[in-house]
Amino acid sequence: MSILDEEQPRPPVKKPGRVKENILINVEPNKKVANNRKDTLKVTVNLEAANAFARPGVDLVVVLDVSESMRGKKLEDLQSAMKFVIKKLGTNDRLCIIKFAKAAQMLCHLRLVKDSQAEDMFNDIIDNQLGLAWYTNIEDGLRAGLEVIQNRKHKENRFASIFLMSDGQENVGKALDVSKIGEPFDFGAFGFGSDHDEKLMAAIAKTMQGGYEFVDDGLTKISLPFAAKLGGILSVVARELTLKFRPARDGITIKQIKSGSYPQSPPGNDRAITVTYGDLYSREERTAHVLLELNEAESSPETVLYVSFEYKDAVSGKAVPRYTEAVKIKRNSDTPADLAAVLPDTTTNRKVRSLLTRDLYVDKIKEASTMAMAKGNEQLQEARAKLWEAQNVLDDVDAPYQDDPTLDMLRAELAQILKRLEDLEANKGSDDEERCVKNLVAYMLSSLMSHGSQRFASRGETDTVQLYATPRMIQYMKQAEQFEAKPDMPVTSADDDAREELIANPIAAMAGPMVFYLRVAIQALQTLEEMITGNDA
Repeated sequence: MSILDEEQPRPPVKKPGRVKENILINVEPNKKVANNRKDTLKVTVNLEAANAFARPGVDLVVVLDVSESMRGKKLEDLQSAMKFVIKKLGTNDRLCIIKFAKAAQMLCHLRLVKDSQAEDMFNDIIDNQLGLAWYTNIEDGLRAGLEVIQNRKHKENRFASIFLMSDGQENVGKALDVSKIGEPFDFGAFGFGSDHDEKLMAAIAKTMQGGYEFVDDGLTKISLPFAAKLGGILSVVARELTLKFRPARDGITIKQIKSGSYPQSPPGNDRAITVTYGDLYSREERTAHVLLELNEAESSPETVLYVSFEYKDAVSGKAVPRYTEAVKIKRNSDTPADLAAVLPDTTTNRKVRSLLTRDLYVDKIKEASTMAMAKGNEQLQEARAKLWEAQNVLDDVDAPYQDDPTLDMLRAELAQILKRLEDLEANKGSDDEERCVKNLVAYMLSSLMSHGSQRFASRGETDTVQLYATPRMIQYMKQAEQFEAKPDMPVTSADDDAREELIANPIAAMAGPMVFYLRVAIQALQTLEEMITGNDA
């Protein structure tokens, strides 16, 4: 078989008779009692994926920039990162490598990495076939990667992903002319150093509905961003995840849903809205905040909102039965109405408090980024003011809730943004001004896209800010760090990691069935409660 031919994957594992329930849901209203005339209610919904002990085979297409600007340490670092990727892929994972400069060239089609002699073949490609050339045609590289994904012969129940890596400025072609078509796939754009076009790479990632990762010049452990991304795609739990909100009756309307950058449909509807999340990695979370307007109560307690979600099991491809949860609150005349929804949230749930604070913080960061990217002196001062407002959001958290890992990372992220803003202000008018601008903009773009997708992304450094990182991502980053220090050390594959995790925590494998039976029990109790309430009435 030619290395330019697609290789058939191994047969998938036998599909289970019943798909597993692999997502936990927590629904929390910001208050348990609302005014019985007219009021507003904020509901926080958090979805969390279970551990992934089984997963679909992955088809990974890596598109590498080999323009002359990659010469030297950048290329050496990229080669090291790619060797770590090769070692982590499992027995049923396929890898395709494409390089581009003036034009794209496929070095090998989708091939099983752990097949006989395959690892040696891939290492030879990495060591000897990434010859550098002039020009940077990101468009051609991107089109070549998409063509591989879209034209696969073997794709049933497989998870596809593209890694696009570039360090330069586009000077041939127009990458933004490339649109995402065909079946869904995962996408990551990695921008190397201060010379890359951060706005273009972020725009490509947005078009491809993926993430933008900033790999800073000062990042010595360059494998870490790729390791974190691998920790995601090699632990997929759910596909085509959607979350639906439906008011329980007329007179209750949806005023707003904040779900990050995920699309809502139909737009402008206040009666039933669906948020489309797509794929979910092991232990990843998605959060939505729903603002309801309540008219005069019909009863107390009353159901005000139905929240449901559905998805496809990543391994079998089968649809998991929809699960619906009702939001019920009490209504009375003694509770003061909060019609503007500005009163402090009264929930005592620590995690929900943290999520609500994060939402307010991200709003301030968005405003600051718009001003900072304008680059004028006046706009930079306005950006700084917004960043201090973000700091105030974090400082205003009540003392009992201050000790929180998410809030600590938000503080660390804010410190990094302020540091880059100060560097820019200190270098205004100097030869370093443009570098400082790009450093700040790249950091803020990767940060905002990470918050929008609620998914981890490298912001230029990976040690202090690990927002949205899953346990598997953190594990892979530690392994990558060890690999960079000792390249000859053995690296466990993704399959080995899953087996070791199962041995260390066998109870976790029962999480799916436990979730299913708990939901059945909860729904039975809710039905019983409604019957009793109805009889009392």
